[in-house]
Amino acid sequence: MTTDGMQRMSQSRIEPADQRAGQTGLSVPARGNEPWSRRSIPEFVPESEPRRRSRKRCRWSFFGAFLGVACVLAASPATALDIVSRKSSEKNVQGTITQITRDGITVTPRLGKPITIPANDIQSVRWDGEPAKLNLARGDEKSGRVEKALQTYQEILKQIGPGKTNLKRDVEFLIARATARLARTDSSKRDLAIQALEAFLKKASDSFRYYEAVQLLGELYLAKKDFRQAKSAFEQLGRAPWRDFQMAAQSALAQILLAQGKVSEALKTFDAVLQAQAKTPLEKQRRWEAMLGKANCLVQQKQYEPALKLLQDVVREAPAENSRILAEAYVRQGDCLQAMGKPKEAVLAYLHVPVLFPQESQRHAEALYHLSRLWNAVERPERAADARAELESKYPDSPWTKRLTAASSQ
Repeated sequence: MTTDGMQRMSQSRIEPADQRAGQTGLSVPARGNEPWSRRSIPEFVPESEPRRRSRKRCRWSFFGAFLGVACVLAASPATALDIVSRKSSEKNVQGTITQITRDGITVTPRLGKPITIPANDIQSVRWDGEPAKLNLARGDEKSGRVEKALQTYQEILKQIGPGKTNLKRDVEFLIARATARLARTDSSKRDLAIQALEAFLKKASDSFRYYEAVQLLGELYLAKKDFRQAKSAFEQLGRAPWRDFQMAAQSALAQILLAQGKVSEALKTFDAVLQAQAKTPLEKQRRWEAMLGKANCLVQQKQYEPALKLLQDVVREAPAENSRILAEAYVRQGDCLQAMGKPKEAVLAYLHVPVLFPQESQRHAEALYHLSRLWNAVERPERAADARAELESKYPDSPWTKRLTAASSQ
């Protein structure tokens, strides 16, 4: 290569970047404080405005077509499913509900044979085509926001059209159940809840919710001290074909005896429940209920140490998510310790409920009542005032609020 040729090559290699960019149609960003990644990537000259608008229209056309196909697929009967949640398994059963009786539900999946789920194992049902806010309302009820859930259930019921009989019946039951739960802390709602449950049982005697409704009805009559009607309901509950419901009926009949002051007879009935071996999780739940009932009998007989041991067994055995059982266990511990003249220990027992289980409104109100009195006994009057204020604000119509008011006026 000649000397002139080498000089020309050297000049081309050190030619300024801006000059080369002008030759190739590229725009190079200015150097200086630019990051290395930006300095090394050239920017193309902006495209013309007509071309940009055309490309944008193409993108929106594609998006619209895709959205249309997605909507068609979502509305397709092939995707329609009923979903049944079970108490005994985290795996849901999906398909089309083809049969409903008071003993259970039969679900036919897309593939495979029909599956029958016993009514005592059904946690909830999400119906094909149900409003999205229905599941939100179920969540509110489970979390203790029962009034909010009830309001949503009532709104949904008004919107259910013809041809949705199963959905309508289930929402009617949810309304009755929510009303019954509110009645636990507001006696003024008790008769309304009884009416709602009786109306449901009359029109939906073949519902898988039948026995659950019967149990709620019996509990309301027991709270009302209508022992004859309560006994009738619990005897009907005992005719259910599952052992756990039969155990629940026995314990409920024992609760009637306890409410009538027949403590020894109630204790024998609870012992009869506890003699049966609990094999399934549902039967274990009923066993814990009977243990709580027996502990209550022992407290009334002033057998405090055996009662405390029984309650400690419940707290140890019951899973943390079983808020209903645990809330009552801690309240009964407080009752026992208070009767033994141990106010500090009783306070600690009762405190578990507002701290861990405030969604259990019935036990929450009961615990707040005792705390509003016991805090004074341990020289914490400001905490007593707080407990009283919370009880009166959250549960103004609770029997425990009325009891506190009556005690204060004496």
